[in-house]
Amino acid sequence: MLELTSNEKSALMSIATSDYNSLNGGIPRTPEESSTWLFVDEIAEDIGMTMNQTKGVLGSLAKKGVIDIDADYDREALVQITTEGIGELWPVG
Repeated sequence: MLELTSNEKSALMSIATSDYNSLNGGIPRTPEESSTWLFVDEIAEDIGMTMNQTKGVLGSLAKKGVIDIDADYDREALVQITTEGIGELWPVG
């Protein structure tokens, strides 16, 4: 398990339960199921942070290898939770 902050955990869960994923908001069990459009303002509102704070959290999650971001995430981006990120959602043990 990675050391994620509470803000990172909140953002990860918000991404995982996005209405835009292939499960229509269901929690993914594979990276492929997690692929979704990320709207930074919606994540910010969901986790109660500013846009800049949310961008920092997303950058941190990407740096830790928990998510892959396929575009500049100024406002929106295609995001996929990595295998490591799925492990954070569904810890084994």
